[in-house]
Amino acid sequence: MIAIVINSLADEKNRSLMGADQEQWLFKTLTESKKRGAIWRIIGQQIVFTQLNFGGFFNVDSWDGYRANRNRILDHLVGGHIDNAIILSGDSHGNWVSDLAHPNDTTSYNPITGAGAVGVEFAGTAVTSTSTFGADTNQSTAEDLSRQLVQANPDLQWSEGFFRGFYTLTVDVHQIKADFFAMRNITIPNLEAFVSASFVIENGANKLKRPVAGGKINAGALKSSVAPREE
Repeated sequence: MIAIVINSLADEKNRSLMGADQEQWLFKTLTESKKRGAIWRIIGQQIVFTQLNFGGFFNVDSWDGYRANRNRILDHLVGGHIDNAIILSGDSHGNWVSDLAHPNDTTSYNPITGAGAVGVEFAGTAVTSTSTFGADTNQSTAEDLSRQLVQANPDLQWSEGFFRGFYTLTVDVHQIKADFFAMRNITIPNLEAFVSASFVIENGANKLKRPVAGGKINAGALKSSVAPREE
């Protein structure tokens, strides 16, 4: 019942996850960052920003519960011609990598080429907490669910919900590279991680470099592996 009520309020124009003061601070900071010639705008925050449709269900305990606020942020990036915006997120117990589309549909965004994207989001899993797909989910079931999700969500380019882990960013003036690491064993301290996927954003592109993840991943599902190719 609570989720239904929140979902009915998600598009209210005066609804804000951040509050008016912090929202204006973010807009001002992004604009000033562009004016002073900073190359990248890396925004660290807690919850998944990209719209995620779970078969008609939206997690309103994320930015999907504050859609008007999210649209104002995207509007500011577009209206201010602010490039190289990267949002870092977590708190979902899964891995999600997305182009940031405006709006979150295919009207102005091409999910195959990335044209129309205004930035990128990297969202990481918890280190040891239960998968967002369920405590008893096996890898095969998790990857089936990931394939469904990347098909259903236009800007979601990679989903992985089985492994726990972390990701790192390597930043220079030309590009950002994100490497996602998956832990084989989370019951004891160890170094048994492997790279599940790697992604590149080129300066000024405002989208993930194609082919996304170089067309190769070691876990999860890529949109390019399940979606029809553009002719």
